[in-house]
Amino acid sequence: MNLLISFFLIALGTYWTLTQPELRLQTPCEEKTIVKAAEPVILLGKSKAQVHARIDTGATYSSMDKELAKKLGFNQVIGEVEIRNAHGVTYRPLVKVSFLLKGKSHQDAFSLADRTQLQHPVLIGRSSLKGYLVDPQE
Repeated sequence: MNLLISFFLIALGTYWTLTQPELRLQTPCEEKTIVKAAEPVILLGKSKAQVHARIDTGATYSSMDKELAKKLGFNQVIGEVEIRNAHGVTYRPLVKVSFLLKGKSHQDAFSLADRTQLQHPVLIGRSSLKGYLVDPQE
């Protein structure tokens, strides 16, 4: 008898929750914004600058070309980060950067590097991608 009552209460609670849209839990995908492998980003420094940024889930930190950072006034170093890649270990300065991605405002620490030889002057890493899903097909 107790098992039957428990089953009935669980079924009733599940039905009630599903019929109340404000109580329905969103799946992780429903609350995320989809981004492509490269996206326009608006950097909010001394002046605004829109650049095309590479979205890189393999990078822990975001990175910006050091000359672009200087031009936009992102020159107050807040720390240093160790970067490990195929070329070895380097240490880069970190600056706080305000930017817009897909219309959402963010502020995060970016490492500074010479990106003049790269296609994208800004790389957005995992630290800046909370709330986004990356679509690798795009």
